[in-house]
Amino acid sequence: MGYHVNLVSSNAVIRAKNISKADKAIRALNFDNSLKWAGRRGGDSKFEELKCSGQPHEDTWFGWMPWNYHDKSVCPDLGSILEWMQFDTHLHDGTKECCIWHYQEDLWPETKDGKQPKPKTCFYGAGTLSFDHFEGKIGSEHLLFRNALAPYIEATDPKKLPYMEWIGEDDAHWRWIFKDKKLYSQEARVVWDEGLVDHD
Repeated sequence: MGYHVNLVSSNAVIRAKNISKADKAIRALNFDNSLKWAGRRGGDSKFEELKCSGQPHEDTWFGWMPWNYHDKSVCPDLGSILEWMQFDTHLHDGTKECCIWHYQEDLWPETKDGKQPKPKTCFYGAGTLSFDHFEGKIGSEHLLFRNALAPYIEATDPKKLPYMEWIGEDDAHWRWIFKDKKLYSQEARVVWDEGLVDHD
C-alpha cells in the first residue's frame, strides 16, 4: 500500500535566520485537524468533530507523523520533525570539514571567472539546514511544505529558484518549485533523441 518516492536532487535549504520561524510554523500546523486526511480513527463523524476542535488529538494525524509532534518532548527541533517526515537533513556548522564533499561534486555557485572556488568554509553557511535524502512512501509532506515550510525555503544559489526533484515508483518524474513563498509542482517529460549511436 502507498506510493514510494525518492528525492533525486535538491537545492532547497532553510537558512539559520529562518529555522525558528519554520519550526514554529510547522508545529502550529498540527493544530489544524482539517488537513489530516491521511490518518484518523473513529469514522467521519469523529473526524468532523476534531476538525473544528483546534487542538491536536490522538485520533487524527498527518501521514507517518506522531499525532503530538508539536510537543518538544516528542520532537525537540525542526530536524526531528523532518526526520518523521522521512527526510534526512543536515544542520551545517560552517566549517570547511562540514561539507567539503559538496565542492568535490560540483554543487556550488559558479564564480565569475568560471573557476572552481576553493573551500574555506562550509558551502551552505553555519546553521543552514539542507535536505539530503528522502526514500519512502508518500505521507503528508506536500501539505506540510505547502502550508508551513514553503515561505522559509531558499536555494543554495540565490540566483536560482529552490527545488526538490522527485521520482516515483512508476517512474513518474516531477519537481517541487518554491517561488514567492509558495509551493508549485512541475511535471517532467522524457524526450528521446531521434539519432541512433552505433556502438560497434
